[in-house]
Amino acid sequence: MTLQFGVPVPHERPPGFQPALILHKMLTVKAVDPTDVSHLEFGAIDVGVPTGMTIEKLASEVAGADKPPNTMIGPTPFDIEVKRPAWVLLQLDPRVNWSFLAGSSGISTDRGYTHNAPLQQEQQQQLASPVSARQFGDNFGVTFVPKVGNPTLPGPGAVCPGGCRVLYFGVARRHPPTMQQKFNIFVEFIQGTHRLPTIFDPDVGNNGGSVYPP
Repeated sequence: MTLQFGVPVPHERPPGFQPALILHKMLTVKAVDPTDVSHLEFGAIDVGVPTGMTIEKLASEVAGADKPPNTMIGPTPFDIEVKRPAWVLLQLDPRVNWSFLAGSSGISTDRGYTHNAPLQQEQQQQLASPVSARQFGDNFGVTFVPKVGNPTLPGPGAVCPGGCRVLYFGVARRHPPTMQQKFNIFVEFIQGTHRLPTIFDPDVGNNGGSVYPP
């Protein structure tokens, strides 16, 4: 089943993108009382990233093996605070019977966050006009990393494969008036041969405390 809502994240990496860090968040859901599923808790668990790790290597390792949870953060359950240009890796808790929705874009935004210039003014002047006039995304390059097989790289028509619990994307900039950006996350809960497509929407924040890059 294909489900799409919101604006897909652009594929193309903006010129000059220099990530300052990798943020690894494990999204989870659990019953407060295992004997009573009428009250569920949702959270984004902050998972530490080893020094010197590349986003490609980390995503591959996370997809193939479980990562232990650390500290619950965020003003609302699935908020992700991004204060500098970064890679953001989203992992669905493998203890839960869910995955990113097969055939979907995995995530989308509630509007098209784009900016018609590369990240730095001097780089814009160096680039040919067809490139410098292009619309580059504030967020870009959703990449799906399955437990088995090769990653699904960003590009036209790229969609989430079945059973995928790991994706990552780049956060290139935050600037007024879009300092706070809203994301939709597409998942499916799996019960035997049945699938329940679900959208977490609309207030999944991917926020920054200041304008960046400078």
